[in-house]
Amino acid sequence: MRTLRTIVAAVALSGAALVGGSSVAGPPPGGPPIDPRAMSGIPRADPQLPAGTITIRVLDGGFDAPATDVEVTVEVTGADGKTETRTAKTDAQGRATVADLSAFIGGTAVAKATRGGEAMSSQPIQLFAEAGSRVMLVAAKAGATAGAGSTGAPKHGEAGGPEVPQPGTAFVLDGTPAGELVVGTFDLDARKPIGNVEVTLTITAPGGEVQTRKAISDARGKVAFDKLLPPDVAAGTQLEVSATLGAGQAPKTSTRFTMDAKVGMAVVLANGEFNAAPQAAAAGGRAQLPGPRVVPSLPNGTVRVRIVDGGDVPVPGLGFEIVKKDQTGNDVRFAGTTGPDGNGEVPVTVQSDAIYMVEARYDGGPYTSAMFQVDKRGGIAIDMRVFAVTDDVSKVRSVVQFDIDELENDLARVVQLQDVMVTGDEAYWPKDGLRIVPADGAKSVTVLPMSEEWLAHDEKAPYAKLAGPIPPGELTRLAMAYVIEHDGTVEIDFSTALDSLETSVMVGANQTLNAAGAKKSEHPSPIPDKTLWVMGPRAPGAKLEFAIGGLVTRNPLYRTIGLFGGLALLLATVAGVALRPRVDLRTRLVARRDELLAELDGIPAAQKDRRERVIAALDRVWRELDVLGEPRPSAPQPKVPVA
Repeated sequence: MRTLRTIVAAVALSGAALVGGSSVAGPPPGGPPIDPRAMSGIPRADPQLPAGTITIRVLDGGFDAPATDVEVTVEVTGADGKTETRTAKTDAQGRATVADLSAFIGGTAVAKATRGGEAMSSQPIQLFAEAGSRVMLVAAKAGATAGAGSTGAPKHGEAGGPEVPQPGTAFVLDGTPAGELVVGTFDLDARKPIGNVEVTLTITAPGGEVQTRKAISDARGKVAFDKLLPPDVAAGTQLEVSATLGAGQAPKTSTRFTMDAKVGMAVVLANGEFNAAPQAAAAGGRAQLPGPRVVPSLPNGTVRVRIVDGGDVPVPGLGFEIVKKDQTGNDVRFAGTTGPDGNGEVPVTVQSDAIYMVEARYDGGPYTSAMFQVDKRGGIAIDMRVFAVTDDVSKVRSVVQFDIDELENDLARVVQLQDVMVTGDEAYWPKDGLRIVPADGAKSVTVLPMSEEWLAHDEKAPYAKLAGPIPPGELTRLAMAYVIEHDGTVEIDFSTALDSLETSVMVGANQTLNAAGAKKSEHPSPIPDKTLWVMGPRAPGAKLEFAIGGLVTRNPLYRTIGLFGGLALLLATVAGVALRPRVDLRTRLVARRDELLAELDGIPAAQKDRRERVIAALDRVWRELDVLGEPRPSAPQPKVPVA
């Protein structure tokens, strides 16, 4: 049985999921939506870094607090077992770079640093032949304590954070305003929220006076009570929540507690059993699978594929294909099937400049491994996790955030982030696919690097498509950027097929926001000089409309000059065409024939393909001249292939 971490994350998703910021500033691509500590130590490949290069970013709790002049140690192990230790110091941005690790490609590295007495270590970093890697090491903020309200470490509901207490026990919920109590009503066995439940909050003052408040849980099983601190409620007041979660059942009642003075709190009332045993800090409580790696004991050119399901149980009898991609654009596929232990071995053609990946389809959902290269020092081991899939959109929750800045030529750049969470144990994969669409009027749509794993995009398409099933129990970021024309104000008209628990926009110091019901968020913006505004939830398909004003526009005089300049250029071109000396067809064909003959004389015999292309063009010219009665020279001509 899983912990309550996923449940609490789903409850808190509407309050803080996108505070981590956009790709324009703040967190690096792929940064977590709640606390950078949730991504501490988790490496990611970066094709923009040279192979054999690792960049380590050390932070004092947040992206706005880089840790400078910190010594970082990188312990490297090659595929042959050779080890080496490198060191580097962080710069003003908190980044340290270790390069020249090409001799260890196919192996792994571990980055370590100590900050404020706290030892930090990364997960194994795969050294790829096609890209470098980045990793963050995030320490607690200087001066932060382990008490309530501390924001230097992951909190309840966050990956890597402390375990959530048992149902009925209140706990601080970072990111919730002080004086607010969030109550969740859930069925742990069915792994779903219980909505439409009356929750009673009993407030017992120090003098013994008792008050009650009641509220109905929404479809997410969420109830919120506010104003539970002085002066609204006396200091030392005892609180207790209760609810009847099913017909004929006894009420579920929490233990008595007092509100924390600095941060909001939460309590879960639940049916079913709960196992609070510690679990892996990976997303969804699942252990992180190792990346592609060289295994010297496997024959050269052999790829061993291991496939497990969401419970890490081996999946037997599952067909898969290893796809080889090279510069020719012709994919080569090698088929295989997993055995009783979930493993399958397939020999492939070894090509040093080719990229390989594994594709498998499970329960109708397409799954793809990370890209890898086949190494001459041994075979390659690949691990994949697959899930049963669902197309039930009611199991999907999202939050949407926008960030808008002006560009030149009256264009605005829009960064659109949509964080998605799937409840239950099945991955979300709609049968008819899912389009992630931008706002109306969007041009030059681009999928951001942090989302390339999840979104497929045709270069010319005004939208992106979901590339594979969204796994359950973890936040998945679907992010894109595009441009929209503006006249000083950019209007956003947006809708999504997913349930949006919250919508928000970051507004610059010189910008204005026009949006019905917008409220300034209590969460800080990750981008300096910008303020986070929330605009409320949206049901699937419901419109989100707002406008950002105060954008700089191009001087109208330049637009006028450009218009008249363009007209003048057009008139000059038309006049030039009309007045130029006319050349008859025969003269043009003869000139073209002479050009091709001269070009053919200069092509070496070894360049066979080029010679054949010129000869084919020359043949077409000769045929047109034959129609016009132009005699061919008596000198021998190059042999032309018959059409």
